[in-house]
Amino acid sequence: MNNVWQVKTGGKRSFSSVEHIKSILLQQRGVTSDAEAGFFEPRYSTGIHDPYLLKGMQLAVDRIYEAIAKDEHILVYGDYDVDGVSSTAVMVSVLQDLGAKVVPFIPHRSDNGYGLDKQVLKTLINNFDLLITVDCGVSNFDEIEWLNKKGKETIITDHHVLPKILPEAVAVLHTCHPEGDYPFKYLCGVAMSWKLATALLRDKRCGLENTEERIKEMIDLVCLGTIADMVPLIGENRIIVKYGLRMLAQSRRKGVQVMVNSLGAGARIDTESVSFKMGPLINAAGRIDHAQPALDLLLEDDNDEAMNHLSLLRKLNNKRRKVGLAIQSEAEEISGEGSGPVIFAANPSWPVGVVGLVAGRLCDRFGKPALVVGGANGKAVGSARAPKGVSVLKLIEGASDHLIRFGGHERAAGFTLEEDQINNFAAALVTTAKKQHISENVVNVERADLVMNQELVNWDLVETISQMEPFGQGNEQPKFVFQGVYLGDWRKVGKTGEHIKMSFNMNEELVDGIGFGLAKSVEEKGIQPKDVVDLLGNIEINEYNGRRTLQVKVIDVQKAGEVSITEENNN
Repeated sequence: MNNVWQVKTGGKRSFSSVEHIKSILLQQRGVTSDAEAGFFEPRYSTGIHDPYLLKGMQLAVDRIYEAIAKDEHILVYGDYDVDGVSSTAVMVSVLQDLGAKVVPFIPHRSDNGYGLDKQVLKTLINNFDLLITVDCGVSNFDEIEWLNKKGKETIITDHHVLPKILPEAVAVLHTCHPEGDYPFKYLCGVAMSWKLATALLRDKRCGLENTEERIKEMIDLVCLGTIADMVPLIGENRIIVKYGLRMLAQSRRKGVQVMVNSLGAGARIDTESVSFKMGPLINAAGRIDHAQPALDLLLEDDNDEAMNHLSLLRKLNNKRRKVGLAIQSEAEEISGEGSGPVIFAANPSWPVGVVGLVAGRLCDRFGKPALVVGGANGKAVGSARAPKGVSVLKLIEGASDHLIRFGGHERAAGFTLEEDQINNFAAALVTTAKKQHISENVVNVERADLVMNQELVNWDLVETISQMEPFGQGNEQPKFVFQGVYLGDWRKVGKTGEHIKMSFNMNEELVDGIGFGLAKSVEEKGIQPKDVVDLLGNIEINEYNGRRTLQVKVIDVQKAGEVSITEENNN
């Protein structure tokens, strides 16, 4: 695989100071001088928008209070990922506080799939009077029409792509409602649930004390879903995550407390710990079996029970890891170790909750589109991932004659087909890949912000970078290219030796490095201690046993001069 490190426009200049670097990083992120203060100090009081700016909010609030007054039963229908589980927890908890008769329902990934399942609704039809969807519903026109005929009303809170015709619900709460004028368009499912909860708590019929404090306390769950769903961390989302991370660290929820405590004393609560530690725990249940234990954890108010829920999620997450690694090994063998323009592997016995993770790993390893197919309810269900510059959705479209349905976006998609069409679909993918000029020798492009002057790697630089947090989609942690760095040593670390610890000589100072999952790559490249290397990575602080040191989190490493370093072309 050919490697290219592409530096953003302006990032190959000669930088004279940390302040100069700061100005370029802000410019690359579209932060003007007028907006700089708001970027570095986002304010909850001025940046969180009024929920009543959402089209239909008053109708939704009135209908819910009517249901509470009439002692009606409310069903909250969610989803099985972090966003869906946290959305459900927010809505259920506020309705319980308001005295509503409320029951949550989380669908099973394999048995029910995403969104409203008509068979589930038929089973539950006599057990509820009002349905509230969270993180789903906007694409379920037929199911909601059926509910209307049965005399059941629905309130939708969702953030997914709007269909041409909206369901005929009491209210469709969505930032992109065609008749709405909400000022920020990128809220995730739990944020939409929080907006409805906020409006309910601010209503004169609420009757609860300290409503604004209650609203702020819910932002811990909103933060979880916002980070996990990878929505852009700009505007209102930036404020949600900044304040939400603080609330996570001091949350009153027993379930959140035990999750945070499980990270260890003094652990940093940031977007990375949510993305790679808390999020996978909540997701694991829905990937391996049913997501109910994750919801139970977030709603639990007893510490011992919370610990029991956490213990179960840990077991499920460990199982998810083992299953994922086993499937990855099988998939690599089936696909011929990444040969051909497209990586394709199928086995209907593989659980569908894990195939997306495996497809992502294969895509990262081989730098090619990867499609992995498992099975559910007699159907073959697959996930696809693609490297930058390749549209996996277009690839699937070219072979869609063999599919029952498919959807997604450029770099990630899902699809369903009959099991007897697997081989035909695989063959069609290869033909389509050739037509779309997807080469077997895909170029792996890694993007960076700047080519860094080693003399400017210091605490001032780290402090400047930390002021740009929280990092995420739309405001990624700055990546730097370092050229001609002297490698002191490297060694394998981790339970299975898949990671590496390194040391570098930068500006006549020793700087530590950590490279997650890079051990095999470094061995294959023949990189030895005392070599001169080029690095791509982030600069951060490593805290261990009360000691704080500068560290490079290595994303890629090559022998000096063996990687092509280009500047982004905006034309």
